[in-house]
Amino acid sequence: MSSNEARTGEAVASTLVGKQRKRVPDWAVWLNACWGSLADVFPEKEEDYPGSRWALWEKRIQQGQKDEEKLIRRIFRAHINRRGISPPGDIASWAAEEHQQVLHLTNAMYAALVVSIWSEIERFITDIVYASRLATGQGKAATWLPKAAKYPTVHAVRVLNNCFKHTEGRYVPKLRKPDAQIDQMLLDRWSILDGRNVIDYTKLPIKELVVACHSFCDDVLNALASSIEGNKSGE
Repeated sequence: MSSNEARTGEAVASTLVGKQRKRVPDWAVWLNACWGSLADVFPEKEEDYPGSRWALWEKRIQQGQKDEEKLIRRIFRAHINRRGISPPGDIASWAAEEHQQVLHLTNAMYAALVVSIWSEIERFITDIVYASRLATGQGKAATWLPKAAKYPTVHAVRVLNNCFKHTEGRYVPKLRKPDAQIDQMLLDRWSILDGRNVIDYTKLPIKELVVACHSFCDDVLNALASSIEGNKSGE
């Protein structure tokens, strides 16, 4: 979606607010707050990603892994220097086990990052539905709300979140409903599964995920603004 298209709903909301000269309605305040915070949560473009919270999170994960690996090498070399001989099996096994633990922790941290991304999506949807209820007075879920399942990358974030929480980081689509499966084209491109369908979260293109989330949230905002405009026009 282009920047001009993305601002269409925002313009609608501003226009509707302008009609309320005595008092800005609560739904408009809520909706504008969602629009204002969207770019802070999910960058709109890939070039905006380096300054995002997610990029900082990635850097800290990667730096943590480097620091741990550096410490393992330091201890390993110190042992060799003391002995002056090839390392015996115990220190070699220790180094290998420690390195595997470091890799496991890095993967878990990337998984936690994905969980946090989906948590932001859920929070955003909750806020938007609340704004809709303020505007329309309807208590039921909005029929206008775009479904994440129709956005393959965003839907993948949801599934990856559930896999980490419920199946110990394994992708088991046969045990789930069809709408809980990740698009095969994405799986092929990302190459995140091993032979046992264990997910390597470190291979995920986090930048691609969060930019897709921005597009989805922007579409949700525009859908709500259009829905409200339609309701107001019919009054």
